[in-house]
Amino acid sequence: MTLIAVPEHGLLLRGPEGQASGVDDRGRALLSPRHFAALRRLDDRRGQGDLGAFDWTSDAARARQWVGVLQLPGLSVEILPKIERAGQPQPPHFARRNLLHMLAMAGDVPLRERDLAALATSRAPLSECLIAVFARRLLAELLAGLDRSYTTRRQNAPVLRGKLLFNPHVRLNAAHRERFFVERDELTEDTALNRALKAACRALLGATADAAAEESLRHCLLILGGVSDTPVSGQDLARIALTRRSARFAPLLDLCRLILSGQAPTPSAGPSRSFSLLFDMNVVFERYIGAVIQRHVMGDFPWHTAHVHARHHWRYLLESRGDRDPRGILRLEPDLLICRRGQGQEQVATIDTKWKLLDQRGGRRGASREDLYQLYAYAQRYGCPHNVLLYPRVPEAREEDFVIPAEQAGGQERTICVRFVDLSRDLRAERRALQDELTSTLAPLLAAADPRPVEI
Repeated sequence: MTLIAVPEHGLLLRGPEGQASGVDDRGRALLSPRHFAALRRLDDRRGQGDLGAFDWTSDAARARQWVGVLQLPGLSVEILPKIERAGQPQPPHFARRNLLHMLAMAGDVPLRERDLAALATSRAPLSECLIAVFARRLLAELLAGLDRSYTTRRQNAPVLRGKLLFNPHVRLNAAHRERFFVERDELTEDTALNRALKAACRALLGATADAAAEESLRHCLLILGGVSDTPVSGQDLARIALTRRSARFAPLLDLCRLILSGQAPTPSAGPSRSFSLLFDMNVVFERYIGAVIQRHVMGDFPWHTAHVHARHHWRYLLESRGDRDPRGILRLEPDLLICRRGQGQEQVATIDTKWKLLDQRGGRRGASREDLYQLYAYAQRYGCPHNVLLYPRVPEAREEDFVIPAEQAGGQERTICVRFVDLSRDLRAERRALQDELTSTLAPLLAAADPRPVEI
């Protein structure tokens, strides 16, 4: 299978007739006309607008903010985060490892620390890494026990077990006194969750060339042998509700949804299938930073209690009072809302993560008009003394503080800060350095001597 790795916003070119897919001597990624057309069909299946992984022209495709893998028969296309050090792109295996670490911390894939350790020296394609981890983790959970639930079943049975349904029993069994039409609750493993997991195993079995992963997937299918082998739609996935006993399958179910939503059977011969497994890098960056702050940074502050709200606390910028019941307009939802508590006092800061390389040569130190308006609205609506725009670090990055005058901020100056975090390092091996960087960024903002009460 041919592997092509491109960075975010990288270019895939349509080669001439007879051109094989690959990378030419100038470093350009070229697709054969057949692969180019098949990739476009696969991307179109994901949907138009923001759901598409590429911007298409007749002879080129430019990657957007999505990262992950799109696999076709004979071709695997990886889109990796565009992370540079000293202005030079990082090699694909380095970007791949960092992406897997970010996805694990963000909760997008069921990777654990020992899984990351096993992948630390691997140069396997991203698709094989994700499939192998999914297969091993699913097999371990299935060996611990399948998901089971009670379902109501009605049947004409030879024994009276359950509740006798008198009217249908008389109608159907007048001449069959040896039968009973009953209704009873039956514990079954043919649940919606198991059907989704089985469908994901089927999809991945035709997409992996790794012998160990294939063996694990076949073992999973053997354990799920009593589960219906039926197609699973997006509506079926949306209706799956996990219970206390099945909560251990939650990370696997999230990845299963991505696998099945990106699956697209192809008309080509053989078991190979096309599928995509893509993640919005804006969301991954937001969740990753939130997870690092929650798990590793907040403990460095000697507060009585500290809270980090990750997109779970919102307010409306405006309120409409034209109707009888007021309704909110223009919902404001900071990526991260950090609260400090102590002796009845609270100090709040908002952080808005921006996954883009900031060009600071222009005005406003590169911060866009829209980003500054957004943080200004957060500052006013939440009463935040400090509001942070957090970007990946670029060479010669310069931090900047924009001040909202006191007369515009209810008598107290508020700041909108431009800050950076270095993601060009090995995020797993140098995790402590990243934590220290975030701690030093937050400490001066959250250590004001005169915190003011803020209603949360």
